[in-house]
Amino acid sequence: MEPVLIFFAVLILIVSIFIISVRLDKKRTQALKQKAGMRGFDFQKKAGLEIIPSIDEFHLFSRGHSKRVRNLMQKDGIDSKEAIFDYIYTTGSGKNRSVHRQTVYLFHSERLRLPAFAVRPEHLFHKIGQMFGYQDIDFEQFPEFSKKFILRGKDEAAIEKLFTQDVIGCFQQDKRVCAESTGKVLIVYWSGKRINPDHLFEQYETASKIFLTFQQRSEFV
Repeated sequence: MEPVLIFFAVLILIVSIFIISVRLDKKRTQALKQKAGMRGFDFQKKAGLEIIPSIDEFHLFSRGHSKRVRNLMQKDGIDSKEAIFDYIYTTGSGKNRSVHRQTVYLFHSERLRLPAFAVRPEHLFHKIGQMFGYQDIDFEQFPEFSKKFILRGKDEAAIEKLFTQDVIGCFQQDKRVCAESTGKVLIVYWSGKRINPDHLFEQYETASKIFLTFQQRSEFV
């Protein structure tokens, strides 16, 4: 095949992928807007990063560049503010450039008094890192949790006090879930996963249960 024909074939493929991606994003936005209205959430197609309190203190939001918030849903709870949004960021550049899309559930409450922590599924590179001093708070009484999750934070004593059987039970029910806190703000997400609109509020119920469990437990920390 002539180089010119190869060039145009590649160009057509790139343009086609871009058009399909735009259409899928538009369809997702429309579906999420409808879902938000049905559940009493206010909806914004785009929002700035300032909607995330203490953003610089979260592991998730420290990665990559070109960070964006899309499809923001917000509402006030009884004693909290809640938000659901698509978080998009980029790692690498050029041929090594990757765009990551992630659904995030955020809870902000004055009743939360949590130590700063991050808990997420443990992978091979975490285990290798522990050989070189990478922090992971483990519990002898909860070996299955300690095997499946990596738990990190500066105040280990407070974190150990926070992670009781009730809290750990939330994570043993779903071994893919992640959670992070900066004190009065908690985020819950499934790493690398953008939730389908049809399942968005099913996962919201799970995230809300985790938030309420932490909120109840934070009163004793």
